[in-house]
Formats: sequence, C-alpha cells, structure tokens
Amino acid sequence: MPLQLSSSLNALYKEILRDDIMNTPQQITIGANELQQVLEPLIRRIIREELFKVIQQTSNIFFLSPDMPLYKDMEEIAQRKAFHDIELLPHDEVWNE
Repeated sequence: MPLQLSSSLNALYKEILRDDIMNTPQQITIGANELQQVLEPLIRRIIREELFKVIQQTSNIFFLSPDMPLYKDMEEIAQRKAFHDIELLPHDEVWNE
C-alpha cells in the first residue's frame, strides 16, 4: 500500500523537493533553539492533523486488553502519575493553543 501523506506533509514534501531549491546550493546557519521554535509548532500541527484523520477514518471504539504492550505502558504512566514521578502537561500546553 503506498504511503498516503496528509495535505500538510504533502505540501512540505513538495516545498522541499522544488527544483529551484534542489538545484541551488544553499547554506543556512540556525541554532538549536531556533530550530526547535520553528519545527515544534509544525510537528504538533502535522501530528494533530494525522490523528484527526485517523479518528475520522476509524469510527470503532478502541479497547486495550491487559496482554497488549500499550495497556502495560498506560498502566505504568498512571502509576508514575500517582506517585508524582511524571508530569503530564495540560491540553493547551501540549497543542500550543
């Protein structure tokens, strides 16, 4: 099955592969903090769009059984939260809203 890209990923892919960019040598110096500030909102938006697309395509309710690795991971997260060993961020901070 061929990889289906979301509109955001597809646009980004086309922008990266534009002929005028690929055929012209360019060098940009950017610091790690600047790179993070640029990439983080983009990555969050793409992940949000991809999750929304999956949710729209899947109308069935998803249940985890105790023998599934994800179930064990979720249990571990819940236990760590109970012991304040993990900090879970609020929705607005995670999605930068």
